[in-house]
Amino acid sequence: MADMTRESAFTFSKERVRKIYLEGLKIRRSDSETPFFKSHRLEWDHTLDLFRIYSSDQRKSRAQQWSRSYYHSMRDSKQHITQLDETVSTLVQGFFDDNLDDSVITDTCDLLARLPATPRLPHILSTGIDHQALHPDYFRQGQSIRAVLDHDTWHSLLVTNWIDTNTIKIALTMVQLEQQSGFRGFQTGSKVNYGHGFNSGSRFKVYVDTLAEILEASCELSPSDEELPDQRFWILVRSFFWTCWHRSPMLNHHYLLRSQLIAGIISLIECLISVHNHGRLDIANLFLTNQHLLRATKPSPGGIKNAYTQRLLDGYISVEESTCLLAYRHASRPGDSTVIMSLLNDTTPFYTATAFWKSKVGGMIRSGMLFSSQPRLQSPGLGWAPAQPEVAAVSTNITALHTEQYLLFDGYDTEPAFIKADGLDALFATFDVPTAPWLYRLTRDLGESARRMLPWIGGERSASPKGLLCRIQELFRLHKYRYGLFLLSFRSNGPSPGDPNYHLYYGQSKGTIFAAVGTNDENEARWHWLGTIEWDSTAPWPQPRSEKERIFLV
Repeated sequence: MADMTRESAFTFSKERVRKIYLEGLKIRRSDSETPFFKSHRLEWDHTLDLFRIYSSDQRKSRAQQWSRSYYHSMRDSKQHITQLDETVSTLVQGFFDDNLDDSVITDTCDLLARLPATPRLPHILSTGIDHQALHPDYFRQGQSIRAVLDHDTWHSLLVTNWIDTNTIKIALTMVQLEQQSGFRGFQTGSKVNYGHGFNSGSRFKVYVDTLAEILEASCELSPSDEELPDQRFWILVRSFFWTCWHRSPMLNHHYLLRSQLIAGIISLIECLISVHNHGRLDIANLFLTNQHLLRATKPSPGGIKNAYTQRLLDGYISVEESTCLLAYRHASRPGDSTVIMSLLNDTTPFYTATAFWKSKVGGMIRSGMLFSSQPRLQSPGLGWAPAQPEVAAVSTNITALHTEQYLLFDGYDTEPAFIKADGLDALFATFDVPTAPWLYRLTRDLGESARRMLPWIGGERSASPKGLLCRIQELFRLHKYRYGLFLLSFRSNGPSPGDPNYHLYYGQSKGTIFAAVGTNDENEARWHWLGTIEWDSTAPWPQPRSEKERIFLV
């Protein structure tokens, strides 16, 4: 088992942590007093004037482009670790409080010192590393003049020992949030406000997913890139990103598990708190995942406000989480998945999806949960509701709405939608369905290039504006409706600096996933769910109608 990390010139130092802290001091704003970090994303980018969304293929290309830049950092043996770390550090921005307290630096160093010195060597990296000669500068001090890379010396590489700047930024954010919440030397039963610095895992997930995509891209490039053929450098790049990825979830789990400790633990409380406060993070986190040792979080002094909160305290999960968990768990008999979903959510089993969703009248779901290719119910007032939690069979019909599955996600950070007896009431960002005048203006302004910018619809690119209109009409049977709209879910907490107000689908796609709705109501009071549509990232978006509009789905 690897040792714990020790402060040194080859890992981290108090001076380096302080420098990163000072460089990332948050500019205090009236609407945000909480430290947080923000990760650069592969799926979209923006400037002051332009917001661009990248398809799955484009994201892969960007990850490969970044990987090549990291490869070049490896050429200088003496400066390779500082150059690589400086380049990768742009993936994360840290926004910290501007009241320097030395305990922030000390606590951060203490937390980093509890990480394992190096990660385990995964199989994907172990293949082909034996007998690779590297300059001694690529290793910690004390290596021989002609160091040879193998399964043992891999743990002596600088790239596997160095605590990268992004990990330090995340640790600093955690420590500041904990100190703001009065969490130092915490006692059971105390009240903790975690703030939104980690955004309940959303920001952290973006960062970890970005690391994983870059690691995957570097693995794909290393045997095939003729311009960058030195496999030793690719091994170093992959090892660095594997180390970053390996450490980050440990910090996140540590942060989240502290909330469970506050609730109080039956007879092992002092032991568990000691392990969690001082033990190795890889051991402490696993120890505390034994849920039978933990009691549910105690309600706030104000008491339990509603039945939903009581169900969560009793160990049940939300509707959104239960549907996501069952996406790939096909039951042995048709309909059983609905029964399982209902028992994950409450004590009463329901045997049909219609009965399940009717039981939720008066409750709410996150509006982002609707954006998937799940089939919908045909019952009045429930045309928006997923007919089943599991993934449906992919249709091979060329007129189908999708050629790929757009999976459910839990809708985190999207506006709540309120379930009523006759429909679903929610806020969305709305866009006009493309019309002939809009498309003809596009053709006039862009000329021949317009054809290349018409979006993919259902896996097919339209050859002309007229063909695109026909395709949309065909897919959603819009001839049956007086009006049509495209929707995007709206962020519930408002955007972070530089982020859009609407929430974008996180899954695999070639562009933006819009929902399509239609109505014959002259007052546009009641809308019918028609499906989802994939709008290619190279095409101009449909004309915005309203940044925030209330839509009632029936």
